[in-house]
Amino acid sequence: MWNYIQETKNWLKIHQNGVIIITGPTASGKTGISISLAKEINGEIINADSRQIYKDLSISTAAPTDEEKENIPHHLFEYISPEKTYNVSQWRDDCLKKIREIHARKKIPILCGGTGLWINALTKNFSLGVKPNELFRAKMNNFSTQELFEKLQQKDENQAKILGKNNRKYIIRALEICEAKGNKSNFAIEQKPEFPFFFIGTTWKRKKLYDRINQRNEIMIENGFLEEIKIFQKKYLETPKYDSGFIAHGVPEALQYLNDEISLEEMKDKMKQHTRNYAKRQLTWWRKDERVPFLDMETGEKISIKNKEY
Repeated sequence: MWNYIQETKNWLKIHQNGVIIITGPTASGKTGISISLAKEINGEIINADSRQIYKDLSISTAAPTDEEKENIPHHLFEYISPEKTYNVSQWRDDCLKKIREIHARKKIPILCGGTGLWINALTKNFSLGVKPNELFRAKMNNFSTQELFEKLQQKDENQAKILGKNNRKYIIRALEICEAKGNKSNFAIEQKPEFPFFFIGTTWKRKKLYDRINQRNEIMIENGFLEEIKIFQKKYLETPKYDSGFIAHGVPEALQYLNDEISLEEMKDKMKQHTRNYAKRQLTWWRKDERVPFLDMETGEKISIKNKEY
């Protein structure tokens, strides 16, 4: 059994300015682990999920509820209005500011989220030197997500594989970097980070994880997911530049259902499949990172996610 709480405490005795990272695939139990750990080490939690950063989609993004937070301070959750542009560089700046503030209060920052690109930008202190190019982005918005993905495959096949074919906003950003650098989009230079980091990964055996994803999608619908999307659609989706697929899994499928393009069961099936695909991509990302030990949430054992069961 992995006593990750005691191991974290021991590590913090040596690294008093340390930061804890809790990551893993969607629906793996990161929120619960972060709350339990925060209670034990006098911690505050910072969001490291690129979807939970947005307001007005708390059900769709599975953002922690007030009840789940258990009076533990949470930062950068439901932080940005969905019509605003927000990128990894902005998040890193905001995150560093919060880390310093939490340390100043003599408390421990705990990052919680599954967005590997964001976590790496912080923990590897990447040089992110390409500024947004609004003219280029406007030009790219004339293409479908599939067309953009094919463009990225031609320019940087490895980055396309990492991002997947549905991450429209990240695909455009990768193409933007290719355009600026004249080479592959994975341009970032790793530098020494400002803080030491301790990682905890959470997951389940693949079948169990997929069952949890399916169940969570059903619970979302029971808890008012479609009502949330109706309000969201009215408030934000009249803007043609808005990319609903990037904001949260299930939003495009819900819009298709609300527009009578697919049935309720088709919507559910698509939501579940796309969320499972996302979880698979997250695990693929972290399999390449030797820094992250993973906890099997069912057995409590420290495991390798290179095991085919995961």
